[in-house]
Amino acid sequence: GGAVRPASAAQAGSKHVGVKAKAIPEGEIPFSGDRARDGDPEYRTVDGDTTFKYGLLNGDPKGGVVYRFVVLDDFFDTFEDTRAFFSRFVSTHRDVQVLLVKYPGQAGTMCDSSPILNNAFIAAKTLSLLRSLDRTRTFPSSSSPFTLLGIGNGANIALYMHTSAPSLPLSSLVLINPFLFVDARLELHLRSWISSFGLSATVGLDLFWHLFAPSFLSSSYLKRTPPPVAMQVSSGVGEPAPLDVRSLLCQGTLAHTDLRKSLPRVAAPVLVLRGVDDPLVGPEHAEAIQKALAAEGEDQPGIRQCLEDGQGCIVVDMDCGHRMLLECRSKVEEALDTLLTAARDLARSSQ
Repeated sequence: GGAVRPASAAQAGSKHVGVKAKAIPEGEIPFSGDRARDGDPEYRTVDGDTTFKYGLLNGDPKGGVVYRFVVLDDFFDTFEDTRAFFSRFVSTHRDVQVLLVKYPGQAGTMCDSSPILNNAFIAAKTLSLLRSLDRTRTFPSSSSPFTLLGIGNGANIALYMHTSAPSLPLSSLVLINPFLFVDARLELHLRSWISSFGLSATVGLDLFWHLFAPSFLSSSYLKRTPPPVAMQVSSGVGEPAPLDVRSLLCQGTLAHTDLRKSLPRVAAPVLVLRGVDDPLVGPEHAEAIQKALAAEGEDQPGIRQCLEDGQGCIVVDMDCGHRMLLECRSKVEEALDTLLTAARDLARSSQ
């Protein structure tokens, strides 16, 4: 598959681009719809310098209300696992449509320049994709409310998208193990990974296990799971990204815009799912989100109340590490089921 390509000869001496990405006019339709070899469509931005994949999972609403989700993955290659999770979700809930975004920096993405893959750059490209799919009505997003769901690094990008593009009609924002900024704890992991990527041309299962599993999986999961099994599931990637691309994604994360001052601009109900044994992201990030969005002196509201008010924050603790879809799959399904049920109830009561 493709990767983030180095700059052309003419660009080789230029500075990194992407943070101040070219504004994409609303009337200009980007090229989209190419079929990748693995069957996923590819999207190329209007400036032509970035190509990445996305996946659409469609239920069978039979003409009724459609509940839409946009999903942004975590670090590295979780696209296949995320697709498997949401395929089951869509098969259970036929009134759901899910857009999976394999954003720049993951396997199969290409950039003609050498971008800084931070939250500003990735959010801009993802918003460009949404505008394109909205124009073709493939995935309506300008007038049809949808849930924006981010996992780990994707949660940070999702929060940036929402606070930088307030016109997005979000029905809710779901953040799984989110972080607001790169603190000392996360920076230590990122710099360790970057250094490790520079030492080897390939990452085998053994090295992957030693480098990544303790960063993503809870101590209890590691204790109860035999190492060969844990190695297999923690590195179960159908299309691994080259090490230089992984390194670029980590370097881009180090350049993320700090989102702590953006929290007052949150204008949607927020559901935070937090792993209590997350070795990568500390609990203070979810606590800061809850403190900024909760009404002072009030108990945590229910999901139905948040959806009805169009604001508020709920934090749900999960007994797992950073890879929540791996360790607590059924609990995540239960949380999303509850969210969807509340949305349906609210829609029926307003008719």
